[in-house]
Amino acid sequence: MPLIHCGVGQLLAIALAMERAAAQRYRELAVRMRARAEERLAALFEFLATIEEKHAVQISHRTSSTLHEGSPVDLTPEDVPENFGTEEGDSSLLTPYRAFAVAVRNEARAFTFYSYIAATASNDAARKLAQELAKEELMHADLLRRERRNAYRAEKIGGQLPPRAQLPGSLDALWTVCLETERRAAQYHRALAEVLKPQGQLAAAFLAAAEDEEECAREAAAHLGRTAPAGRVLDCRL
Repeated sequence: MPLIHCGVGQLLAIALAMERAAAQRYRELAVRMRARAEERLAALFEFLATIEEKHAVQISHRTSSTLHEGSPVDLTPEDVPENFGTEEGDSSLLTPYRAFAVAVRNEARAFTFYSYIAATASNDAARKLAQELAKEELMHADLLRRERRNAYRAEKIGGQLPPRAQLPGSLDALWTVCLETERRAAQYHRALAEVLKPQGQLAAAFLAAAEDEEECAREAAAHLGRTAPAGRVLDCRL
């Protein structure tokens, strides 16, 4: 079935297959690293595989709650996009930083795929679901980028993590970090939506992400006893 006519059932089946495939690839990379006596990297890829497996379980539960029982969707190999590059795993230069880079690219490929569905699908329900899945992949990629930055810093300073003093020292400090992080994310996503406005649904996906982040910023502001604007949360700095 052409992806432009993709339905909710097929899209959920594809999403589940993609998560399971990513988990399997990470497991394979873990085996390769263990064969090279790279236990740290092996453990890292096992960790990434576990994350993908959790995503697969979430999608499986979503499938069960969305579709009627007894309506499985059969997929062919051609239906599931290849969104994982394994060539990096063959490199003798693989490090924790490069391993997280592999994971970030994996999430970015998945985001691109779902964004394409959101922009082209003729089925409204599938389009909305694709937007939600694209947003989730964007969030996953953002988390992995943070870990990639930590790994980069650790490698630059001889394998030590950044000092614990950088962590918020109180609940208010944590809410302050949340407020600023969500505010900036909303700014960036609204800016991306403006750039992508000619592409319609793809821009809508970024707008939806910005609106969710603005709501999170308002919640953080409320915990700090501050009043954030009801609309765009762009100027609520402390």
